[in-house]
Amino acid sequence: SILQAFLFKIPVVATNAGGVSELIGDNQRGLLVPIKDSQKLAFAIKKLLSEKDFSQTLVNRAFDFVKDFNYKITSKNYLNIYKMLVNRV
Repeated sequence: SILQAFLFKIPVVATNAGGVSELIGDNQRGLLVPIKDSQKLAFAIKKLLSEKDFSQTLVNRAFDFVKDFNYKITSKNYLNIYKMLVNRV
């Protein structure tokens, strides 16, 4: 899972499929490559392996992003939404 990689500070290269781009952002938290483009996939992997500072920047952004996805915070946010909706009725 991409979120798990973010949490464990593992650099991410992923194909631009489904909702993946929403997690990666505009190459802000990892690198996105087109589907079925093995050359760009290889290039992105090499880039993260060779450019340690760049890779670390992406990892740090990803970790900051994923902190908001733990079950306690998500549950609390849903509870607040439910309470707000109940108060409207």
